[in-house]
Amino acid sequence: MSAIPKTYISPSQYLDTEAESTIRHEYINGEMYAMAGATPDHIQITLNVPLALAAHLYAKGYDIYTTEMRVKLVPTGAYFYPDVVIVCGGKEMDAQTLINPTVIIEILSDSTANYDRGG
Repeated sequence: MSAIPKTYISPSQYLDTEAESTIRHEYINGEMYAMAGATPDHIQITLNVPLALAAHLYAKGYDIYTTEMRVKLVPTGAYFYPDVVIVCGGKEMDAQTLINPTVIIEILSDSTANYDRGG
């Protein structure tokens, strides 16, 4: 029995597919991965972190974004939707994607912690 070959897609194919999709996907090394749903606790933490940081960071010129902001890690070409993203000095965008994150915060859950801590 042979393994089913993986189908790799280009970044532009990913972006085209993502623009039409009703769910969000991450893109890593030519493959798309559907994002898991969040628990109520995860959602609450994702709200509380930016609220706690906002008073300190906005006054210093930082911007804070949450789960709907797609981020491209330029060195790897991967696309993610982090839980919280902080940018200093103004955001730089490419195709509705943030390309200059200063800090990325990922709220860990039991089901995704190993993945989130990975490469």
